[in-house]
Amino acid sequence: MIKYQFIFIFIFSFFQIFGQDRNAAGGGQQYTYDNIFATRSYDKENKFLGSTYLFSEWDNNGIFYIQGKSYRIAHININVLMNDIEALLGKDSIIVFDKYKIDSLIIDNKKFKKYNSNSFYEVIYEDDKKSLLKNYDIDAIEGSFNLSKGAYDKKKYKITDRYFIKEGDDILKITLSRKSILEFCNGNDKAVKNFVKKNKLSFKKETDLIKILKYCDKI
Repeated sequence: MIKYQFIFIFIFSFFQIFGQDRNAAGGGQQYTYDNIFATRSYDKENKFLGSTYLFSEWDNNGIFYIQGKSYRIAHININVLMNDIEALLGKDSIIVFDKYKIDSLIIDNKKFKKYNSNSFYEVIYEDDKKSLLKNYDIDAIEGSFNLSKGAYDKKKYKITDRYFIKEGDDILKITLSRKSILEFCNGNDKAVKNFVKKNKLSFKKETDLIKILKYCDKI
């Protein structure tokens, strides 16, 4: 019980300051609201293979940033299907935080910032001019017919990522390709191509893409 006291301290502070005035979300989940926090039962997703959660485990530490103040929280995760930020309480309860109040958060050294009202993007690279962002989506893939069972296998959740470049107030979706990235390199195509070739980099690798964008900002 002691390990969950930290969660309760955060929840109490968070909702005492900002209140709770939203209706329950849909999606088939049963939510219970009071004036402190929102909870629901933990759906183990037995009807599907895979998970709707970004992190495979719940042993994650996080920090919320709200109007310049920070709050620490344990056992945190991101529900990609519901677009919710949640924490596991015990074995059977989920705490659902009010994403409309949170400005940004860090989970296990991954930084997420909110844009477009309630959409969180993982910040891959950021400077004064542009940012490389990642957003996540989820699909339910139909199972194939299993001849030995005489029935279809379970549907499977698959989380996919999408990349964006943010310049000013504009957030533009990109593909990890040379043509797409060079559009954001201020017309220095030749210099960037030489830099990529010299350093044996790839436009399709996230770690290499960070190096390329850093180089673009210097020239």
